[in-house]
Amino acid sequence: MVTDKPQTLSSAYNAQHRGAHGDYNRYFADMDVTMKQKLAFIGAHFLLQPGAVIADMGCGSGLGSYQLALLNPHIQVVGIDINPEMIAHARGKYPLPNLRFEVGDVENPDPTLGPFDGILNSSVLHHVYTFTGYDKKHVVTCLENQLKQINTGGQIVIRDFMAWPDDRFCFIDLSAKGTGNDIQNMSDADLLVKFSKEAKPLTPEKGTGFFIEECDCPHAPEQRRFRLSMKWAAEFLLRKDYRDSWDVEVLEDYGFWTREEYKKELEALGGRVLYTAPFWNSWIVENRFRGKAQLYHEDGTPMDYPPTNFIAVIEKINPGESLRIEEKTTSDNPKNYLTIKNYTDDSGTIFYEMAERSGAMDDIIPYTIDPDGQLYVLAKHGYPRPIVNTVPRQTPVLDQKNWSGHMIEALGLHGTYTFKKCQQNFADKLNIPKESIVSDMQGLHYFPSPGISNEHVHSHFIKVDLPTAFYSLEQDPRISGFSTSGDIRRYRAQDLLRSAQVGVLSEVRLELNIYRLMQTTGMTPDSWIGGEIFKCAKGNQHFPTQSLENLLKQAPQKIFTQDMTNKKGSYLRHLRSIFADRSAQKENAHQEYEFVIPGLKGMSANVAAVMPVAKSADGEWYVGIEHRNLPSFQDKTERSDQPVLPAYRLPVHITSTEQAALFIGHKMGVDRSSVSQLGEGYFSSTGLTPERIFPFIVEVDPNQLKEPLTFVPLKEVFQNIENLHDAHLMISAMRGVHALKQWESYTKDQTPAPKTTTQNALQKRP
Repeated sequence: MVTDKPQTLSSAYNAQHRGAHGDYNRYFADMDVTMKQKLAFIGAHFLLQPGAVIADMGCGSGLGSYQLALLNPHIQVVGIDINPEMIAHARGKYPLPNLRFEVGDVENPDPTLGPFDGILNSSVLHHVYTFTGYDKKHVVTCLENQLKQINTGGQIVIRDFMAWPDDRFCFIDLSAKGTGNDIQNMSDADLLVKFSKEAKPLTPEKGTGFFIEECDCPHAPEQRRFRLSMKWAAEFLLRKDYRDSWDVEVLEDYGFWTREEYKKELEALGGRVLYTAPFWNSWIVENRFRGKAQLYHEDGTPMDYPPTNFIAVIEKINPGESLRIEEKTTSDNPKNYLTIKNYTDDSGTIFYEMAERSGAMDDIIPYTIDPDGQLYVLAKHGYPRPIVNTVPRQTPVLDQKNWSGHMIEALGLHGTYTFKKCQQNFADKLNIPKESIVSDMQGLHYFPSPGISNEHVHSHFIKVDLPTAFYSLEQDPRISGFSTSGDIRRYRAQDLLRSAQVGVLSEVRLELNIYRLMQTTGMTPDSWIGGEIFKCAKGNQHFPTQSLENLLKQAPQKIFTQDMTNKKGSYLRHLRSIFADRSAQKENAHQEYEFVIPGLKGMSANVAAVMPVAKSADGEWYVGIEHRNLPSFQDKTERSDQPVLPAYRLPVHITSTEQAALFIGHKMGVDRSSVSQLGEGYFSSTGLTPERIFPFIVEVDPNQLKEPLTFVPLKEVFQNIENLHDAHLMISAMRGVHALKQWESYTKDQTPAPKTTTQNALQKRP
């Protein structure tokens, strides 16, 4: 245990001091109400080996560190704060065997407290910025010092605020209703005026406050309209409800870096910026923004609300290693990897273009179950997938997420699958005896993107006896052709599911197979953290339904014929580009890749996959599905018709997930409040297209839909997932059952898991 060193707090930081021990207890009681959910969300961004040590910088009350340690008993957590009063409070209240608290400086970490495998900066960097005179250089220094304190391969996770531009202006409409002139009772409009005079008080020599101009409000007499910069509109919205602690909150400048600055500044530090993303806390948006304030561009069109937080994940790498993989330029070389096939229906009026890769592709999920009953899977870590970083080409990034191009995904096997072949292949990859691969269980079969590709993937679960110490094994760079092929890692399955729910794991096939593996082994996922689903189910509805079994028994249709005339359509663009693997100093390598994107004018590579649900009078959930004909289904399954989710390719003018939700509400004929994101967006096929799928769940009245759907029990979809082919329907069903808290009840009477085999016989493809 390190002895506490005396700290001299700056006079500015002293302004945050809350008083005696009892005062801190009252302060923390208010602040910590949502801490469990918050730390589950933040902790999901760490994917570290058991025994890893994570420092929680600026730990405050200690409850966040406690929740992080409680949720992750396989790691060690060190809560660090500069305030001895807070550390004393935390030590007395939160004893855990994998948790300790130390006094320390966030900007200049005491080297004797480390080294660490991970560092968490949760709402702390804007304090560093604020209490050093609003100086961004101190944030950079802080992160430079922290990178020195973590081991190579370790991660720094940042959860803080994102600054909106100070040189772009907007309108904000606020309520003019108040019951008094004191801060507790004044109107939101009066509070903005007050804030505009008081902001940035710690550098009075530079001037305090910011520009606002009151304008005529065209909407309602009880509202007032102001013109101000986007930055200060966001700053006000994010703090307007903290009136009990206004004197402290007004000192702070929440946003220090814009989205672009985060990427630029973090890459300049020399760490691999695996992932950055703004985040909108649905509770804050619904309870503090929507209906309380409205933002408009200067041309009068509505603006989306500012993000409530910003997330960044940085991995420490060795000098000269790959930082980012991105599209460098297009290539004039012949396109010889992907094939574009044309199809017409029986009437000759419907024309489809489908992309296809040569050879079969199987997803392999090696897994182990430890003596404590914890499920672990082996997967690729840091594998280069350059197509995720193609130039957007009329495709807005709806959620503003960004990746380095080093992804987590399932292991793959090309060619016809046999257990013997798999044994030898993965024994070689993992450097273990092939006898360690002990059994084989057939998984699922799915089309990752049936609307644009003929890719039909099959998965297999391979039980493996691994040495206890096995964690990761680096792969030969020649596999990918870049300077790295990443490594194969042993992940706790629950950790990967949580990372999918927050967007770090964006390769949906691995997520889908983990759900299936849990389903077949009788395990239950941890609580859903993928965002709030609609607040309450209407229920008590009467509508026509059908069983999934009867739907699947319908006579098969085969309505497509391959068009051999080589007619070129306009739906797909087939491209070939050069992708560069860049380090901080140079371009390490480059490779050429082919990919496809939608080519229709005005349409993006974004798709909304919509799961309409309704609760019947007897309390059962039903999901609305289409029975749709696609040439990809016919080409691989001998029938063109399959159950699918309604899906909409989004036009280019849809530029955010909020706009997508409004678009879906209009399509479904429901109010915006009935539309919820069903977790994060995902890539449909990172080796073939930059297309991203954004799943939504919509509560509907089946009798009032604009377009009729067939409603089948969600329970039947879940329990017969192996008989489906549309990956969007399959993953939405799994996420939906999880989010709606139906997993345990649906698995109680599910059909037995498929039998495992150690035979070397060829596994028949469905």
